[in-house]
Amino acid sequence: MKKIAVILGGCGTKDGSEINETVIKEGYEGITLVMDYLEDINRELQAINSYLVVRKGDVVAYEGEQLTEQIKALGIVSDDIITVNMSLKSIGKIDNSEKTTAEVFIDAARDAVSDGLLIIPAHTYSNIREGPVFNIRTTMPCIGAVPTVAVKMANEAYDRGDKSCVRSFHVSHSVVAFGKKAYEYTADDAKAKTPAPYFGSYGKLERYNAKILLIGVDFRNNTFIHMIDEYFAPEEL
Repeated sequence: MKKIAVILGGCGTKDGSEINETVIKEGYEGITLVMDYLEDINRELQAINSYLVVRKGDVVAYEGEQLTEQIKALGIVSDDIITVNMSLKSIGKIDNSEKTTAEVFIDAARDAVSDGLLIIPAHTYSNIREGPVFNIRTTMPCIGAVPTVAVKMANEAYDRGDKSCVRSFHVSHSVVAFGKKAYEYTADDAKAKTPAPYFGSYGKLERYNAKILLIGVDFRNNTFIHMIDEYFAPEEL
């Protein structure tokens, strides 16, 4: 498997470059022995008070354009494929009366990778336990506001025939992809019989040299780890 970048928004005990270097190095070396290395990596991430734009007590409101520039400042370029695991409250307040913070964040992230892909997890593992039927339009995510807004955007895109915003067909671990190749990227999820198969959206993060943004969360929220579990120990699923 190739090296994959894990990027944390903002900085805490170290500057951003040190954080990225440490996480990438340890994540790569530990890729074949995930459980041996995961605790060490997670302790490193938990030591970081990660805020994308500002720390608590600093500027309390900003505009979407500023957010786009901050995402780019993390080393994101326009043709990147990125996926985001985040705590929405960690990015602070948005100065926009017409859109929610989740909507502004998604728009900002899309602008940052305007020639690439934005992948938003839209997991439903809790919801399908309560009602064991997955409906790609009406089964909402169980993991927060940004995924829920992303699914609503995918529904609207489907209604107008727009394939640049697509929700994948996966019972428990769907994603919403934004970008010109969104449909092609997500199509194989429909074949999945496990949460994160290598041929699906999470495996493609590795094959396409994607970048993972962890914003206000630590490594426990990185779904990519589950793909590694399946790749190296499928007999334990």
